[in-house]
Amino acid sequence: MDDPGLLKRIIHADDRKRVMDHLRLPPDHFSTHELQFRIIRQNGDERWIGHVCQPVYDIAGEWLGYRASNRDITERKQAEAVLAQSETFYRAMFEKNRAVKLLIDPQHGTIIDANQAACDFYGYDRATFCTLHICAINILPPEQIYQEMHQALIEQRIFFEFRHRLKSGEIRDVEVYSSPIEMYGRTLLFSIVHDVSKRKRAEQSLQVQHQLTTMLSNTSDLTEGLNLVLDTVLQLEGVDCGGIYLVDQQQGSLDLVVHRGLSECFLDQVSHIEADAPQAETVKTGRPIYQSYTAFPFVPSQRRHEDVRAVAILPIKHHQKLIAVLNLGSHSLDAFSLPTRELLEAIAAQIGSTIVRITTEVALKRNQHNLQTLFNTLDDLLFIVRMDGTLIHVNAAVEQHLGYTREELLCRRVVDMHPPEHRQEVLSIFQDMINGKKTFCLVPLMTKTGELIPVETRIVTGIWDGQDVICGISRDITERKKAELALQRANERLAQGNERLRQQNQDMLLLNDMSDQLQACTNVKDAYTVIAGSATQLFAGLSGTLYIRQQETTRFVAVTHWGDAWNNGVALEQSLGQMHQAHSMTLSSARHRLCVPLVMQGETFGIIHLDHDPAAVPEHRHRWQQLANTMGRQIALALHNLMLREKLQQQAIQDPLTGLYNRRYLDEMLPRELLRAARQHQPVGVIMLDIDHFKRFNDTYGHDAGDVLLRAIGGFLRTSIRGDDIACRYGGEEFTLVLPGTSLQHTRQRAEDLRAGIRTIVVPYQGQTLHPVTASLGVAIFADHGDNADALIKAADQALYQAKRNGRDQVVVQTP
Repeated sequence: MDDPGLLKRIIHADDRKRVMDHLRLPPDHFSTHELQFRIIRQNGDERWIGHVCQPVYDIAGEWLGYRASNRDITERKQAEAVLAQSETFYRAMFEKNRAVKLLIDPQHGTIIDANQAACDFYGYDRATFCTLHICAINILPPEQIYQEMHQALIEQRIFFEFRHRLKSGEIRDVEVYSSPIEMYGRTLLFSIVHDVSKRKRAEQSLQVQHQLTTMLSNTSDLTEGLNLVLDTVLQLEGVDCGGIYLVDQQQGSLDLVVHRGLSECFLDQVSHIEADAPQAETVKTGRPIYQSYTAFPFVPSQRRHEDVRAVAILPIKHHQKLIAVLNLGSHSLDAFSLPTRELLEAIAAQIGSTIVRITTEVALKRNQHNLQTLFNTLDDLLFIVRMDGTLIHVNAAVEQHLGYTREELLCRRVVDMHPPEHRQEVLSIFQDMINGKKTFCLVPLMTKTGELIPVETRIVTGIWDGQDVICGISRDITERKKAELALQRANERLAQGNERLRQQNQDMLLLNDMSDQLQACTNVKDAYTVIAGSATQLFAGLSGTLYIRQQETTRFVAVTHWGDAWNNGVALEQSLGQMHQAHSMTLSSARHRLCVPLVMQGETFGIIHLDHDPAAVPEHRHRWQQLANTMGRQIALALHNLMLREKLQQQAIQDPLTGLYNRRYLDEMLPRELLRAARQHQPVGVIMLDIDHFKRFNDTYGHDAGDVLLRAIGGFLRTSIRGDDIACRYGGEEFTLVLPGTSLQHTRQRAEDLRAGIRTIVVPYQGQTLHPVTASLGVAIFADHGDNADALIKAADQALYQAKRNGRDQVVVQTP
């Protein structure tokens, strides 16, 4: 090197010491050394260089020196940087989704990773979260947690309902969709967590109210009914004691009728409250009260030993009139939660009419002689019927609801108050009720104008004016029916919501499965198969096509499809990646279709094309659009990575100047080809070809002209070989051809044809025709001239140099 300082100047400052240290290493005659470093060109550009240094030996195995090569690997380095950026993008997909996501080690139960949504939900920072055991958030016993994780791991179950503990200690109801996923070289559980606490509370509220309504409608004993109410509310969170007071309508005092969870000493002091006592004055305000029990100013000190912490006082009304009081307490809570308060108030509002109904029914049985007076104080419809079914007395509510006068009603048959089509059924039910087989009848009453009133009717036998009668009470259950209908609709909405949630999670699992399969693909054709299969599941009943843009053009070609995409009379050819004129995208063909571009680094390289029914409901179209966008991002990332990988693989084995295979590919391919030939007892011809006086050609026309010549010879060799033949650029102006199954005679003839053909190559360059060149060729045959790749190449190379010594422009066959 004429300029000893040149090497230091052109090597990047950050790499200079490492390169110089490498050059100072003592000679190693047996190892191949590789080094990657950056250089700075004269124009300031930064390029990556791949340096390879290999020992060279003579035929006797003596070390001759080193063969060194330097190759520009800048594009490969840039592609590796793009791949790293793709990994970052994939990580961002996990982080930016608002759904709570966890990665769990099922073997040890440790939380491996959690997205930001999980950190926000549970209240932990990322570093702390990823050190927790799953038992820190799941309140199940550890052995049961491991059983559930095992079921998810073997995919026996994917959906679970748990109760999870937040960092604050709050317990939340959650639904978890969990499935195995291969990450970090092991099998983990990928879990999606949904907070369903509000839905659970709503379901509990509806269920409690419905059960209480049903139970109260089947009892006619006041104490039994109040006990049912108290037992129901004691099932709520934190409520562990309490009682129900009835208001004496004459005196205004309060009497404790039923109670739970209180000591006898305490009950002695609170079982009766006078009308002028502070406690009575407080409840007469008609508003619910929630407070610390010890905060009440009228609580004597001796009552504080009961250790009640929180108290709820709820007035029970009927037609805005206070008839009872529901007193509840908690020994464990300082205050009742808002959902518990709302449910307590709903129950208090519900039981007022029940207390009145039961009180009325009891009074009816106890004093049948005063039924008429009692009739007119109630909103329920009351009847007294002779044993032959004719009416003899009704209350005012019957006249008001049915629209008949008292005179019109008396002496009519009671079954005539029901729709004609149900009258025989009513007679049968009444007989069963008299015999004790049934307790109530739900056949509606019919007004004078033909309108139907939903009622619940109960009857008892008795005596009226000295004759046997049937006493009946019909309660208008219109509001209850509305409540039941509202409950049914609420359940339907919940079911629809659950179905949407199930569909969303199923879509997520399918997308994750597609992503896993795409990551396992080794080429784009395999990826196209995976995409079509996944799209068939994700878009059931729809058809679609994946288009990929041809390199260096703006045309998109169909590479795969699903559904009935080609049932329009045009068949898709079997060879994917070929241009199909009938399938090219046009504006007119996009009607009622969804097109999602595949974009990577600001460049559209593909299109997902979905056909859908224009009459589809908006909800379905919205789901398809969301799925297609998500699927498109995953497909774009996967295909882009595969295309980069294939490009890198091609660059690794192809000489960029001539388009022929490179020396690396020859070193990998030739030993395999010789093994195959040995098994099949076939010859393999090898031709070493070198351009004569190439250095003089470069000196005359310049290196750019030399590159043009080498490209022309590379094109000539590609068109001159058979399908099984392999042409490689061995280095510089030297080429190697491998001819499987070719005898020595035919190999020599092929070499002669190549020599003659090179003489005829016309190379235009910058408006002129370059001077023709000649070539010298050496021929060797397997296994006559060598039984391994190195020996065979060396034999052909020796024949080549013999041709050079003989005067060039000739073919020499190596002697055995």
